[in-house]
Amino acid sequence: MFDLKPYFDAARSADEEVNKIMNQMNDHFTEGTDEGKQAALDLRPALDEAKAKAEEANKLYLSMREAASVSSGAAKEFVPASENLPEAKKGEMKRGEFLALDAKAQMEFIKAGGKVREDEE
Repeated sequence: MFDLKPYFDAARSADEEVNKIMNQMNDHFTEGTDEGKQAALDLRPALDEAKAKAEEANKLYLSMREAASVSSGAAKEFVPASENLPEAKKGEMKRGEFLALDAKAQMEFIKAGGKVREDEE
């Protein structure tokens, strides 16, 4: 599994920067003075830059998350193509024989009370 935390943290940090600038703009603008409105307008380029960085950070995180889920899901969906797998015998079998069975045969063997013993016994 791939560690996505650094990507998530970067996206969250970028979003927090956008919110910080928005709050500053709001504080200035709601002062109700011409100077406050101008100060809010002066922060607009910083807001636009922070929004662009946040968008890129979020896209990167989503891309990494999607790629990680695709690559780690392949093994879960694997099904052996061979039909020449040994059949489950009743009673006992060696671990190597048991592992050579497909999942269905292993389950049937265990449910039927079968025992698996170590190969060297």
